[in-house]
Amino acid sequence: MRKARGVCYTPQPVLNFIVRAVDDILKTEFGLKEGFADTSKIIIKNNALTQTGKGVKSII
Repeated sequence: MRKARGVCYTPQPVLNFIVRAVDDILKTEFGLKEGFADTSKIIIKNNALTQTGKGVKSII
């Protein structure tokens, strides 16, 4: 029945790896000391140009 409805799931070991990897990136690359648990906001400067030729800032 799952296949007929297009239902699939991610195996637990794969999910655990993804969560740990993203948490590590949040800590190391974005400076969020608590990773997923960090509630602070950061400003990310995007070097990609918009149609106006100016960079874009994102607040996360």
